[in-house]
Amino acid sequence: MFIIVPVIVATWQYRQAGMMISLPIAALGFILIAFIMPADAFNWYFYAVRGFVLLGICLVVGLVTWMLVEMMKAEQDKLSIANQKLAEQALIMEELAASRERNRLARELHDTLAHSISGATIQLQAVQTLINVDAKAAISELEDARAHLKDGLAESRRAIATLRDSSLEEHGLAKALEQEANKIGARSQIQVETKLEADIALTDTAEQAVFRIMSAAMNNVERHANASKMVLHIQKRPNGYRFKVQDDGQGFVVNPQQHQGRYGLVGMRERAQLIGANLEIESVVGKGSEVILTIPA
Repeated sequence: MFIIVPVIVATWQYRQAGMMISLPIAALGFILIAFIMPADAFNWYFYAVRGFVLLGICLVVGLVTWMLVEMMKAEQDKLSIANQKLAEQALIMEELAASRERNRLARELHDTLAHSISGATIQLQAVQTLINVDAKAAISELEDARAHLKDGLAESRRAIATLRDSSLEEHGLAKALEQEANKIGARSQIQVETKLEADIALTDTAEQAVFRIMSAAMNNVERHANASKMVLHIQKRPNGYRFKVQDDGQGFVVNPQQHQGRYGLVGMRERAQLIGANLEIESVVGKGSEVILTIPA
Protein backbone atom coordinates (compact mmCIF):
# COMPACT_ATOMS: atom_id res chain seq x y z
CA MET A 1 0.00 0.00 0.00
CA PHE A 2 2.88 2.43 0.76
CA ILE A 3 3.79 2.17 -2.95
CA ILE A 4 0.30 2.19 -4.53
CA VAL A 5 -1.16 5.15 -2.58
CA PRO A 6 1.50 7.70 -3.66
CA VAL A 7 1.05 6.61 -7.30
CA ILE A 8 -2.75 7.14 -7.04
CA VAL A 9 -2.35 10.55 -5.36
CA ALA A 10 0.27 11.76 -7.86
CA THR A 11 -1.76 10.58 -10.86
CA TRP A 12 -4.95 12.17 -9.47
CA GLN A 13 -3.24 15.53 -8.97
CA TYR A 14 -0.97 15.69 -12.02
CA ARG A 15 -2.47 13.07 -14.37
CA GLN A 16 0.01 11.51 -16.85
CA ALA A 17 3.04 13.43 -15.59
CA GLY A 18 2.29 12.38 -12.01
CA MET A 19 2.00 8.73 -13.00
CA MET A 20 5.23 8.77 -15.06
CA ILE A 21 7.19 10.31 -12.19
CA SER A 22 5.66 8.36 -9.29
CA LEU A 23 6.16 4.90 -10.83
CA PRO A 24 10.01 5.14 -11.11
CA ILE A 25 10.16 6.65 -7.63
CA ALA A 26 8.07 3.77 -6.28
CA ALA A 27 10.35 1.23 -7.98
CA LEU A 28 13.44 3.00 -6.63
CA GLY A 29 11.96 3.00 -3.14
CA PHE A 30 11.22 -0.71 -3.35
CA ILE A 31 14.86 -1.40 -4.40
CA LEU A 32 16.34 0.80 -1.65
CA ILE A 33 14.34 -1.07 0.97
CA ALA A 34 16.00 -4.31 -0.18
CA PHE A 35 19.46 -2.83 0.45
CA ILE A 36 18.49 -1.40 3.82
CA MET A 37 17.03 -4.66 5.14
CA PRO A 38 19.44 -7.40 6.42
CA ALA A 39 20.42 -9.88 3.70
CA ASP A 40 19.05 -12.86 5.61
CA ALA A 41 15.75 -11.13 6.49
CA PHE A 42 13.88 -12.29 3.36
CA ASN A 43 14.04 -14.32 0.19
CA TRP A 44 15.53 -12.27 -2.63
CA TYR A 45 13.81 -14.23 -5.35
CA PHE A 46 10.41 -13.88 -3.71
CA TYR A 47 11.07 -10.20 -3.03
CA ALA A 48 11.95 -9.55 -6.69
CA VAL A 49 8.81 -11.31 -7.97
CA ARG A 50 6.71 -9.46 -5.45
CA GLY A 51 8.28 -6.19 -6.57
CA PHE A 52 7.44 -6.77 -10.23
CA VAL A 53 3.85 -7.70 -9.31
CA LEU A 54 3.44 -4.58 -7.17
CA LEU A 55 4.88 -2.35 -9.88
CA GLY A 56 2.49 -3.95 -12.39
CA ILE A 57 -0.40 -3.27 -10.04
CA CYS A 58 0.80 0.31 -9.59
CA LEU A 59 0.94 0.74 -13.36
CA VAL A 60 -2.60 -0.59 -13.81
CA VAL A 61 -3.95 1.48 -10.92
CA GLY A 62 -2.17 4.57 -12.25
CA LEU A 63 -3.62 4.07 -15.74
CA VAL A 64 -7.13 3.59 -14.36
CA THR A 65 -6.75 6.67 -12.16
CA TRP A 66 -5.45 8.70 -15.10
CA MET A 67 -8.40 7.61 -17.28
CA LEU A 68 -10.88 8.50 -14.52
CA VAL A 69 -9.28 11.92 -14.09
CA GLU A 70 -9.40 12.55 -17.85
CA MET A 71 -13.05 11.49 -17.98
CA MET A 72 -13.91 13.79 -15.08
CA LYS A 73 -12.07 16.66 -16.74
CA ALA A 74 -13.93 16.03 -20.00
CA GLU A 75 -17.27 16.04 -18.14
CA GLN A 76 -16.33 19.24 -16.31
CA ASP A 77 -15.41 20.85 -19.63
CA LYS A 78 -18.76 19.79 -21.10
CA LEU A 79 -20.56 21.12 -18.03
CA SER A 80 -18.67 24.40 -18.27
CA ILE A 81 -19.57 24.75 -21.95
CA ALA A 82 -23.22 23.90 -21.19
CA ASN A 83 -23.33 26.50 -18.41
CA GLN A 84 -21.82 29.08 -20.74
CA LYS A 85 -24.43 28.29 -23.40
CA LEU A 86 -27.21 28.53 -20.80
CA ALA A 87 -25.90 31.91 -19.69
CA GLU A 88 -25.77 33.09 -23.31
CA GLN A 89 -29.30 31.81 -23.94
CA ALA A 90 -30.55 33.52 -20.78
CA LEU A 91 -28.98 36.77 -21.98
CA ILE A 92 -30.57 36.35 -25.41
CA MET A 93 -33.97 35.66 -23.83
CA GLU A 94 -33.61 38.70 -21.60
CA GLU A 95 -32.72 40.87 -24.58
CA LEU A 96 -35.62 39.39 -26.56
CA ALA A 97 -38.04 40.08 -23.71
CA ALA A 98 -36.77 43.66 -23.49
CA SER A 99 -37.16 44.05 -27.26
CA ARG A 100 -40.72 42.74 -27.14
CA GLU A 101 -41.55 45.10 -24.29
CA ARG A 102 -40.10 48.02 -26.26
CA ASN A 103 -42.24 47.01 -29.23
CA ARG A 104 -45.29 46.81 -27.01
CA LEU A 105 -44.62 50.25 -25.59
CA ALA A 106 -44.07 51.59 -29.11
CA ARG A 107 -47.47 50.24 -30.11
CA GLU A 108 -49.08 51.74 -27.02
CA LEU A 109 -47.57 55.14 -27.74
CA HIS A 110 -48.50 54.88 -31.42
CA ASP A 111 -52.13 54.17 -30.54
CA THR A 112 -52.27 56.94 -27.93
CA LEU A 113 -49.76 59.77 -27.96
CA ALA A 114 -48.91 59.77 -31.69
CA HIS A 115 -52.59 59.55 -32.66
CA SER A 116 -53.54 62.38 -30.30
CA ILE A 117 -50.69 64.61 -31.46
CA SER A 118 -51.45 64.06 -35.13
CA GLY A 119 -55.13 64.87 -34.53
CA ALA A 120 -54.22 67.97 -32.54
CA THR A 121 -51.81 69.09 -35.28
CA ILE A 122 -54.56 68.92 -37.91
CA GLN A 123 -56.93 70.86 -35.64
CA LEU A 124 -54.30 73.53 -34.95
CA GLN A 125 -53.81 73.93 -38.69
CA ALA A 126 -57.56 74.44 -38.96
CA VAL A 127 -57.36 77.05 -36.19
CA GLN A 128 -54.68 78.90 -38.14
CA THR A 129 -56.97 78.95 -41.17
CA LEU A 130 -60.11 79.97 -39.29
CA ILE A 131 -58.69 82.50 -36.83
CA ASN A 132 -59.22 85.48 -39.12
CA VAL A 133 -62.43 84.15 -40.73
CA ASP A 134 -64.50 82.54 -37.99
CA ALA A 135 -63.20 83.12 -34.48
CA LYS A 136 -65.85 80.94 -32.83
CA ALA A 137 -65.05 77.98 -35.07
CA ALA A 138 -61.35 78.52 -34.41
CA ILE A 139 -61.95 78.47 -30.64
CA SER A 140 -64.01 75.27 -31.00
CA GLU A 141 -61.20 73.60 -32.95
CA LEU A 142 -58.72 74.79 -30.33
CA GLU A 143 -60.80 73.21 -27.56
CA ASP A 144 -60.96 69.95 -29.50
CA ALA A 145 -57.19 69.99 -29.96
CA ARG A 146 -56.69 70.53 -26.25
CA ALA A 147 -59.02 67.64 -25.49
CA HIS A 148 -57.10 65.41 -27.89
CA LEU A 149 -53.81 66.28 -26.22
CA LYS A 150 -55.29 65.76 -22.78
CA ASP A 151 -56.57 62.30 -23.76
CA GLY A 152 -53.21 61.43 -25.31
CA LEU A 153 -51.38 62.46 -22.15
CA ALA A 154 -53.71 60.38 -19.98
CA GLU A 155 -53.30 57.31 -22.21
CA SER A 156 -49.53 57.72 -22.28
CA ARG A 157 -49.44 57.87 -18.49
CA ARG A 158 -51.57 54.74 -18.35
CA ALA A 159 -49.24 52.93 -20.78
CA ILE A 160 -46.19 53.89 -18.73
CA ALA A 161 -47.95 52.90 -15.50
CA THR A 162 -48.44 49.36 -16.80
CA LEU A 163 -44.66 48.99 -16.94
CA ARG A 164 -44.41 49.32 -13.18
CA ASP A 165 -47.78 47.82 -12.25
CA SER A 166 -47.35 45.68 -9.13
CA SER A 167 -51.00 44.66 -8.65
CA LEU A 168 -50.39 41.38 -10.49
CA GLU A 169 -47.66 40.34 -8.03
CA GLU A 170 -49.57 41.56 -5.00
CA HIS A 171 -53.06 40.21 -5.73
CA GLY A 172 -52.76 37.53 -8.42
CA LEU A 173 -54.10 37.53 -11.97
CA ALA A 174 -57.85 37.35 -11.32
CA LYS A 175 -57.85 40.10 -8.70
CA ALA A 176 -55.52 42.29 -10.77
CA LEU A 177 -57.84 42.04 -13.79
CA GLU A 178 -60.84 42.78 -11.58
CA GLN A 179 -59.09 45.91 -10.25
CA GLU A 180 -58.25 46.96 -13.81
CA ALA A 181 -61.91 46.58 -14.82
CA ASN A 182 -63.07 48.56 -11.76
CA LYS A 183 -60.63 51.37 -12.59
CA ILE A 184 -62.21 51.67 -16.02
CA GLY A 185 -65.67 51.73 -14.46
CA ALA A 186 -64.61 54.42 -11.97
CA ARG A 187 -63.20 56.80 -14.59
CA SER A 188 -65.88 56.28 -17.26
CA GLN A 189 -69.63 55.89 -17.56
CA ILE A 190 -69.31 52.17 -18.30
CA GLN A 191 -71.08 49.71 -15.99
CA VAL A 192 -68.59 46.99 -15.13
CA GLU A 193 -69.50 43.41 -14.19
CA THR A 194 -66.92 40.79 -13.17
CA LYS A 195 -67.44 37.02 -13.03
CA LEU A 196 -64.42 35.31 -11.51
CA GLU A 197 -65.09 31.59 -11.40
CA ALA A 198 -61.59 30.17 -11.21
CA ASP A 199 -58.46 30.03 -9.12
CA ILE A 200 -55.75 30.56 -11.70
CA ALA A 201 -52.49 28.59 -11.72
CA LEU A 202 -50.24 29.74 -14.58
CA THR A 203 -46.56 30.50 -14.98
CA ASP A 204 -45.39 34.06 -14.28
CA THR A 205 -44.77 34.63 -17.99
CA ALA A 206 -48.26 33.42 -18.92
CA GLU A 207 -49.89 35.53 -16.19
CA GLN A 208 -48.07 38.64 -17.40
CA ALA A 209 -49.16 37.99 -20.98
CA VAL A 210 -52.80 37.32 -20.03
CA PHE A 211 -52.88 40.44 -17.88
CA ARG A 212 -51.55 42.60 -20.74
CA ILE A 213 -53.93 41.09 -23.31
CA MET A 214 -57.08 41.43 -21.21
CA SER A 215 -56.09 44.89 -19.96
CA ALA A 216 -55.67 45.99 -23.58
CA ALA A 217 -59.07 44.52 -24.44
CA MET A 218 -60.76 46.39 -21.59
CA ASN A 219 -59.00 49.63 -22.45
CA ASN A 220 -60.16 49.26 -26.05
CA VAL A 221 -63.73 49.02 -24.76
CA GLU A 222 -63.25 52.28 -22.86
CA ARG A 223 -61.58 54.11 -25.74
CA HIS A 224 -63.34 52.85 -28.85
CA ALA A 225 -66.49 50.83 -28.15
CA ASN A 226 -68.83 53.62 -26.97
CA ALA A 227 -70.29 51.00 -24.62
CA SER A 228 -72.53 51.32 -21.58
CA LYS A 229 -71.64 47.92 -20.09
CA MET A 230 -68.56 45.70 -19.97
CA VAL A 231 -68.28 42.17 -18.57
CA LEU A 232 -65.05 40.46 -17.49
CA HIS A 233 -65.51 36.70 -17.24
CA ILE A 234 -62.87 34.16 -16.10
CA GLN A 235 -63.68 30.44 -16.33
CA LYS A 236 -61.81 27.24 -15.46
CA ARG A 237 -62.28 24.56 -18.08
CA PRO A 238 -61.14 20.91 -18.12
CA ASN A 239 -58.23 21.71 -20.44
CA GLY A 240 -57.36 25.22 -19.29
CA TYR A 241 -58.76 28.71 -18.71
CA ARG A 242 -61.06 31.03 -20.65
CA PHE A 243 -60.86 34.81 -20.29
CA LYS A 244 -63.53 36.97 -21.90
CA VAL A 245 -64.17 40.71 -22.18
CA GLN A 246 -67.62 41.52 -23.57
CA ASP A 247 -69.23 44.90 -24.26
CA ASP A 248 -72.52 46.22 -25.65
CA GLY A 249 -70.89 48.95 -27.71
CA GLN A 250 -71.00 49.94 -31.35
CA GLY A 251 -69.06 46.91 -32.59
CA PHE A 252 -67.06 46.71 -35.80
CA VAL A 253 -66.50 44.55 -38.85
CA VAL A 254 -64.04 41.79 -37.95
CA ASN A 255 -61.42 41.79 -40.69
CA PRO A 256 -58.11 39.97 -39.96
CA GLN A 257 -56.35 41.91 -42.72
CA GLN A 258 -57.27 45.20 -41.08
CA HIS A 259 -56.20 43.86 -37.71
CA GLN A 260 -52.64 43.51 -38.99
CA GLY A 261 -52.42 47.27 -39.29
CA ARG A 262 -53.83 48.05 -35.85
CA TYR A 263 -51.13 48.04 -33.24
CA GLY A 264 -53.29 47.19 -30.25
CA LEU A 265 -54.68 43.99 -31.76
CA VAL A 266 -51.33 42.99 -33.24
CA GLY A 267 -49.71 43.19 -29.80
CA MET A 268 -52.52 41.14 -28.24
CA ARG A 269 -52.18 38.41 -30.87
CA GLU A 270 -48.39 38.29 -30.51
CA ARG A 271 -48.61 37.90 -26.73
CA ALA A 272 -51.18 35.11 -27.13
CA GLN A 273 -48.94 33.23 -29.57
CA LEU A 274 -45.94 33.50 -27.23
CA ILE A 275 -47.76 31.60 -24.46
CA GLY A 276 -49.53 29.10 -26.74
CA ALA A 277 -52.95 30.67 -26.21
CA ASN A 278 -55.80 31.20 -28.69
CA LEU A 279 -57.22 34.71 -29.13
CA GLU A 280 -60.64 35.18 -30.75
CA ILE A 281 -62.24 38.52 -31.56
CA GLU A 282 -65.96 38.49 -32.30
CA SER A 283 -68.03 41.56 -33.10
CA VAL A 284 -71.28 42.60 -34.74
CA VAL A 285 -71.84 46.21 -35.78
CA GLY A 286 -74.32 47.80 -33.39
CA LYS A 287 -74.33 44.81 -31.01
CA GLY A 288 -70.97 44.95 -29.27
CA SER A 289 -67.82 42.82 -29.22
CA GLU A 290 -66.18 39.91 -27.43
CA VAL A 291 -62.49 39.22 -26.91
CA ILE A 292 -61.93 35.59 -25.86
CA LEU A 293 -58.57 34.24 -24.74
CA THR A 294 -58.23 30.49 -24.21
CA ILE A 295 -55.05 29.19 -22.62
CA PRO A 296 -54.15 25.60 -21.71
CA ALA A 297 -53.46 24.89 -18.04
